[in-house]
Amino acid sequence: MDTHWLSLTDDRREGLFFSDPTTFNFSVSHYEDTDLDNAKHTVELKKRDYIVLNVDYKQNALGSYSCGQWQLDKYRTKFEPFTLSFRLCGFSGVEVSEDVLAMEEIE
Repeated sequence: MDTHWLSLTDDRREGLFFSDPTTFNFSVSHYEDTDLDNAKHTVELKKRDYIVLNVDYKQNALGSYSCGQWQLDKYRTKFEPFTLSFRLCGFSGVEVSEDVLAMEEIE
């Protein structure tokens, strides 16, 4: 949560750089949502040969009223207009570091 930038790289330090001038939420996984939904046990999960990146504008608070109270109103995500903009670029960590790319966003 409240992330300004992230990088995903391989063992050669090549990868993707993702940034937003405000903040964003994200998750990274070796599995698609359908893989997780369809598996009854973790041994049934097979890693994908790619990474799944989910970027979220907002995230709802924990709690669903199924076991405990509903979220407090101030923590509930509401339907509202929003704009999401971000920078996504490929890079080689051998040529430029993530820190340099992140500083470019701030300037």
